Amino acid sequence: MHLKHLSEHYGHQVTSQILRFAVEQDVSVIVLPRYNQEYSRNVMKGSGNWGPLHLSTRIRQYLDYKAWKNGIIVIEVHATGISKICAKCGAEIIRTDTRTELCCCANGHQTNRYLNAVRNLGKKCLTQFGRGA
Repeated sequence: MHLKHLSEHYGHQVTSQILRFAVEQDVSVIVLPRYNQEYSRNVMKGSGNWGPLHLSTRIRQYLDYKAWKNGIIVIEVHATGISKICAKCGAEIIRTDTRTELCCCANGHQTNRYLNAVRNLGKKCLTQFGRGA
């Protein structure tokens, strides 16, 4: 129970920091990656009941309602393929160095692999909105 209460405490603390930053930056939409259920289930099973990934789900839950109270929308977009293509040119990522966190595409563009994935997630979100409009 002590770990559960710590998880709740840190969930609230982290979401408050995220929202403080979002409000300062005048953010109106927060986009989060959504993973398929099988992947999520396997990762959660491997992390244990009170592992840090359970904190991640708690952060998502708290972020949803806290963002809404601040006039910010939280959207989840399927994360399939966001780390496999270059956000700059759309070419396939051919090399990723986990030590330096750099990735390189077939056209030679180099960037941080996490930044690349986030940019692709944002593009995917905009594309989905474009289809619905």
